[in-house]
Amino acid sequence: MELNQIRYFVMLCRERSFTRAAERCAVAQPSLTNGIKALERELGILFVRRPTVRLTPLGEKLRPHLEQIQRSADEVQAAIHAAPHPAPRLVTNAELGL
Repeated sequence: MELNQIRYFVMLCRERSFTRAAERCAVAQPSLTNGIKALERELGILFVRRPTVRLTPLGEKLRPHLEQIQRSADEVQAAIHAAPHPAPRLVTNAELGL
């Protein structure tokens, strides 16, 4: 399971359209589709695709957990961007004890 697959899942839940979800994720639709297929190979079938995109019972059960993972990943990204970054410095072999 990869974070981008979880992001695709969450967006597909919201948009109910592979095309719109791909646009919102700023990826080509085949990339989103392949990511969802890979996630489904690992977890099981999450979406019914015809006549409209909707969650399967398994998808409904996993949705809150995958949304929480996405929220946590977003919080980590926000913390990284908010943290001060010290200027890089050169570490010598002597400092490393070599």
